[in-house]
Amino acid sequence: MVERKSHAAFYRKPLRIGSAALTLALVTSFAPSITSSGYEEAAAQASGSHAFTQSVQFSGGATTGNIKPTYIPGEKMNGSFELSYEEKLVVPGEETKSDPTFDRVDEDGNPTHENVDVPGTLNFTIINEFEIPEGYVVVIDEKTGVITVTFPDKSKLNENTVEEFKVTVNVAYFDFSVDTAYAYFKLDTDGDGIPDTEDSDDDGDGIPDEKEKEDGTNPKVPNQNVDFEPEYEDGSGKPGDDVTVPEPTIKDKDGNPTDAPEGTTFTPGEDAPEGVTIIENTGEITVTIPEDANHGDTIIIPVVVTYPDKTTDTVEVTVTVEKPDWDDNSGRPGDKVEIPNNGGSVDDGTTVETDGPGTATIDDDGTITVDIDEDANPGDTIIVIIRDQDGNEIDRVTVTVEQPETDDTGSGTATPGDDTGSGTATPDDDTASGTATPGDDTRAPRSEAPTKRTPLPRTGAEIASAAGAAAALIAAGLGLVFSRRRREGAEN
Repeated sequence: MVERKSHAAFYRKPLRIGSAALTLALVTSFAPSITSSGYEEAAAQASGSHAFTQSVQFSGGATTGNIKPTYIPGEKMNGSFELSYEEKLVVPGEETKSDPTFDRVDEDGNPTHENVDVPGTLNFTIINEFEIPEGYVVVIDEKTGVITVTFPDKSKLNENTVEEFKVTVNVAYFDFSVDTAYAYFKLDTDGDGIPDTEDSDDDGDGIPDEKEKEDGTNPKVPNQNVDFEPEYEDGSGKPGDDVTVPEPTIKDKDGNPTDAPEGTTFTPGEDAPEGVTIIENTGEITVTIPEDANHGDTIIIPVVVTYPDKTTDTVEVTVTVEKPDWDDNSGRPGDKVEIPNNGGSVDDGTTVETDGPGTATIDDDGTITVDIDEDANPGDTIIVIIRDQDGNEIDRVTVTVEQPETDDTGSGTATPGDDTGSGTATPDDDTASGTATPGDDTRAPRSEAPTKRTPLPRTGAEIASAAGAAAALIAAGLGLVFSRRRREGAEN
């Protein structure tokens, strides 16, 4: 879009074409030192359509050549060209450049949309009537006409920021005629390619501009409660405890860790329970759990996070009253197995019951004692079920029956005094094999005294068998004696 003002009506000296000398102040590759004509600079070559041969007299002499003028000599240059600028969007924090273009103008003064280079030195200026809108910086290159627009300080953006404006530019040609054009700029706050004049959400935070105006927030700056996300860890404690919940972590809208903006505050929200304190500038929470709180109860603490732009987030923090807790255990038949409470306190009226070969009791501090039956078998399990005063199950614990100790050998075949892994050792043998002599104590000491064993009484059959064996041995011995004597008599 181009607006034009009336052309300046001054002209310094007409050009004369013919046999007479044509005096020009031309700066070209073949006449770089021409200064006597009264013009500072001029163009001697351009892409015009009127070529002619002419003798041109310069201050240093005359020469003849083909000249293709950009405009018809005698016309003002501002009547031969039209200056224009393309409309541009300005994104805060970025540079926006707008370049000038020149169109050739036909005989009726209409642009031909044929972009051309204008000969000679040009001078561009922003005229004094232009007032730069607040927050913008506008600079023009006087030689090239390039306009640079920035909005460097985003903190100055607000609902009153100017969203579109035009820059009035004058260009002076080498013949001192002047042309005027307007460069149009529109603000695009969120850089989405839609100017704010047409965008219903200028800052792109998902909240319509009209809603932000109703809420009193800045439609040109993304709401900070959209850009930041505070997260608390939940806490837990026993009745009567003062539980501290650390300050929250802050993440940006992409989930990356960051810091809360300076000036962010943390305060208890509506219906916050008694006994809650929050450090305003860090968000650290301290809550006192009531003495009469029941295990498993939860305390909900609403925390209001207020950002510098006055937008808010509300975060709920949960503090749980710890439940009592017990670990599984094991024992031998006849043992009493104590299982301590590792969790929260035990309420009055808490009871225990068992399923399996044993019984259980619970103390005031929550310690459970399990009595394993004498006749329990290895591998049996006793399930202890803990219930609150209302009969609700709190927890359950498993006690496993272990193998009873009958001796120190791992089997029931060892002889008295045998402390080895086999049944072949002699009495008092205390080695890892059956070859040690009495009193030998070469293996590691035992952790427990050997089980006392009572020898069984011998039967009549066992005695008769022993007597027969003895008689057989005696007979064999006599036979050997008689045999030896016969051999000796034969030899003599």
